[in-house]
Amino acid sequence: MDTPDSAHTHCEREAAKSWRTLEPFHALSDTAWAQVSAKLQTQTVTEGEVILRAGDTALQAFILLRGYAEVAVGDTERVVSKVTEGVLFGELDLLMVCL
Repeated sequence: MDTPDSAHTHCEREAAKSWRTLEPFHALSDTAWAQVSAKLQTQTVTEGEVILRAGDTALQAFILLRGYAEVAVGDTERVVSKVTEGVLFGELDLLMVCL
């Protein structure tokens, strides 16, 4: 029987398989992938939940595994684009923090 922790671990392993096929990761050696994948985490968000806000200090980058996310700007939160499955986002802000 799966415990909540073992079910979570199973989901992490399944997500890692999806990540491995994506552009930033598919060309990595197995050794490099082992190092990177140890740092990856899966997060589920609900419709309408804010993932990232402009001006926030980025502490992580994101890859959308399923669904889509809208990019909204301004006080009216006008949608200016959509992020689709397999797209990496937030990485530029993360790099700026690291520099």
